[in-house]
Amino acid sequence: MIKMFSFLSVLLFSFAAHSQILRDMYVYIDYTNAHAISYTSLERPFLDGHSGSLYLDEEVSQGYFIDTALKNKVQSKMKYDAYNDVFKIYPNGTDEGFKLLERTKRFEYEYGGERFVLIESDLLNVDHFEHGKGYVVELTSSEEEAVLYKRYHKKFDPGSVATSSYENDIFPSFNFELFYIIKLEDEFAVAKAHKKRILDVFPKDKRDDLRGYIDSQRLKFRGTDEEIENQLIQLVTYYNAL
Repeated sequence: MIKMFSFLSVLLFSFAAHSQILRDMYVYIDYTNAHAISYTSLERPFLDGHSGSLYLDEEVSQGYFIDTALKNKVQSKMKYDAYNDVFKIYPNGTDEGFKLLERTKRFEYEYGGERFVLIESDLLNVDHFEHGKGYVVELTSSEEEAVLYKRYHKKFDPGSVATSSYENDIFPSFNFELFYIIKLEDEFAVAKAHKKRILDVFPKDKRDDLRGYIDSQRLKFRGTDEEIENQLIQLVTYYNAL
């Protein structure tokens, strides 16, 4: 009887914790531009006449949000708005009635096979994004001295109106961009995918070793995004082993 009571207590506590997360989900307005607009108004009609998308992937996909405080991992349908840097969660599994968790380090996401964590760095301040806090993909272990991150971003191009009959209007659009960041001793630096400039982010006393490794492994930091990413991971992993 005591064992059964203990089991039910644990079960009820877990359910209550999960329910609390769901109750705490709300439309969290924390956009980096100064306009006092709701998220809904940014969706429509703001996007009418624009090409591209706010989202990393337009389709609602299966993912997880992770509560690092309660150590809970909850499966849910979601989309990542790479322009406003927020994850939209769909409790009903459809592209309606989304919710957003507060943008704090407490909540992480697994989406598209990648793990998104929140960091604070002025390096994230591009275009309208000006508060130095945002989601990045964690590419190497955060327990190591050097950590490699990938930052997705959707850049807004306002377009232009033709000034003569020989030109065409350029319509507003959202364009995809990404860049890499390396964290060393709580300092963040942009990692240039270049065999020489990549060395600038590392301590001077380790650069000769890294240069030799780049040459021996014939790392060119060229090719597809996946190939470049794998070479950056390889270099950071080698650095952590020195």
